[in-house]
Amino acid sequence: MLLKRVFALLVTLAITFSAPVSSGDPEKENIESATSELDKAQGAFHPTYVELIGHTVYRYVPANTRPESLTQSPETQLNNIFNRLKTFLVPPCFDFETFEKDADQIEMDLKNVTDRVNELSSPQKFNPQLTHVRKVFLAMVDAIEPLRHYVFMGRSDLHLVNRMIEFNVKLHAMYDSSGEPESAIEGYEDKIVRYTVMLQFWRDQFNELGGVPIGVRLMFERQSVAAGDTINALRSKVNKGK
Repeated sequence: MLLKRVFALLVTLAITFSAPVSSGDPEKENIESATSELDKAQGAFHPTYVELIGHTVYRYVPANTRPESLTQSPETQLNNIFNRLKTFLVPPCFDFETFEKDADQIEMDLKNVTDRVNELSSPQKFNPQLTHVRKVFLAMVDAIEPLRHYVFMGRSDLHLVNRMIEFNVKLHAMYDSSGEPESAIEGYEDKIVRYTVMLQFWRDQFNELGGVPIGVRLMFERQSVAAGDTINALRSKVNKGK
């Protein structure tokens, strides 16, 4: 027992640097005072829960060695997450297999920035951006299994459903992290014209098919309507600018 106490004391001393050990419940511990200094150039105390001793201690983190997530603003973090999501939409098709491998880490990053926003005195400033980034992430996650399933079926109707699901995901690349159309990107109007033609082409192809099960037909129609609404929203941005 004595050795265990000595070891616990050494662990505490190794982690802390001139900071008091908390004696409260780690789940209820108020760490606001410890994190309020994160924006100062000299560094800050960062809370760390030590399971061995059952307490939260405060580790001093110099400014030049603090984790990037603690030095960036929530807005910058959300921009970085959104730009990372868009990298999976750049190839000719939505690279859902590579995205699936990285999705857990992206989800964790999104949770971390969500926690930071919720701790702010005015979280509503970042809520629209946070909501949009989370929406795009979930849309990409939701598309994984349908795309994986339909790609191997070999039927024309399911192939078109597959294309439409992927199309809706790729349209998110036309927006910025706040959910506003990026009308300043090169070829914005040309892309809208091309997307309009593509959507009508797939609709015509689907309408020519016979014997399509009602479930598949309704799925295609829902995806088609969603794509049409998105394209119209993107087009309205062009019309407002003229």
